[in-house]
Amino acid sequence: IEEVLKRGQLLKDLRDLVKGLFVSSAPAGLHVHVNMWPFRERLGEILLILLPFVLLLQRRFNLAAIFGRGLNSYATGIEALVPPRYWWVNFMSLPHTVEIRLGCSKHGDPVKILLMALFMQRAFWAIMEGRFELPSPDASGDKLISAFSQLLSEEERSYIVPLLKEALLSPERD
Repeated sequence: IEEVLKRGQLLKDLRDLVKGLFVSSAPAGLHVHVNMWPFRERLGEILLILLPFVLLLQRRFNLAAIFGRGLNSYATGIEALVPPRYWWVNFMSLPHTVEIRLGCSKHGDPVKILLMALFMQRAFWAIMEGRFELPSPDASGDKLISAFSQLLSEEERSYIVPLLKEALLSPERD
């Protein structure tokens, strides 16, 4: 957490100091690669295993509140085949990683973005290792937050759970 906070603050300071760096109309963003090398024997399954989690986040959380942008033309959904560069979760980027486009350099809070990157890394690994049972997309907000908080250390919870609560949306009813 200390490293995440330090790096996030550094990015904030850089943005504040070098105004021209983030005023371009280009949709520059931050992204992370989660190491899937330990699961390389199951690369064909990774998409199927992680997709329900990604869809749950997309359905139940206001991603723009956390990432500084919604699912715009540079981050509109999930796709494993074409064109991999323009999806918010990319399963076909660097070998043995999953790329997550986690924010806009112009609008996002780098600390929040990096905390959510840490959350995604924790979640992906727990799911792949079979240590996490995904809650229903229709679960109450309290159940979702409780399930996700189990993925985190006590210190991580104190930073990440408030972000998840802030971005939580009500379940859609058919």
